[in-house]
Amino acid sequence: MDNKSQIRQSLTARHHATLFAYIVKSSIDIFGNDCIQTLENGIRRYGNQRGYRMAQRALKDRNKLDILSYLIYGEWESAPNEMQIDFYISSSDVNMTASKCSWYDEWNKENLLRYGVLYCDFVDAALLEGFNPELKLDLLEHRTKGAKNCDFYFRDGNLNIEEINEASRTNKLLGKTTKKHWDYHIGHIYKTLKQELEKDFRDEGLRALRNALEMYREKYGQEVYEILLEFEDTNFDIVDDYESIII
Repeated sequence: MDNKSQIRQSLTARHHATLFAYIVKSSIDIFGNDCIQTLENGIRRYGNQRGYRMAQRALKDRNKLDILSYLIYGEWESAPNEMQIDFYISSSDVNMTASKCSWYDEWNKENLLRYGVLYCDFVDAALLEGFNPELKLDLLEHRTKGAKNCDFYFRDGNLNIEEINEASRTNKLLGKTTKKHWDYHIGHIYKTLKQELEKDFRDEGLRALRNALEMYREKYGQEVYEILLEFEDTNFDIVDDYESIII
């Protein structure tokens, strides 16, 4: 494995978190609150695209687009011990809490928490909307706003704990077939926010993005920066060839 391939494999959710925060910081530094709606639009579209790709894989496996499938077909996995997610049943709803999170930990460590709030406010609901707009997710609170845990409710999920555990086992069985490497996810958040900033602010939007990329390059190095730019022409609405191992 060459050096660049090794670097690619070393990318994690923490790189994703840092790049997002840098783009938000750079945009706010230039545009103030005028850029908030633009960034929100980018996060929502990013989430919708991810959810849509998940749905297409579930449909290829002839599965319903329900909460169970949503839990099975997630596109990313965290590094060991970087996430702690727990599930509880509340009537017909499924309550999901996160008490440990790669994004929060990275933002907190780098004093970037205030720039992560927008991501946590919108990305999960956008994911579910892209997967199936008839499903409902409520976020009651999250850690970037000072809560002890991130507290989500999948409304009318109608699952029991054994079904949730089975979803986790199926997700592990599918392994890498449903997952995208972190270079892809980092490239995705970059391109989506770039398109929104350019659309609304033109050259000044691109200036904000360049400032963020320079901070990213200074932190992680030239090769990590070059890997990011490889996704400039990627179409994130397209689902790549997915061959299930469970049908």
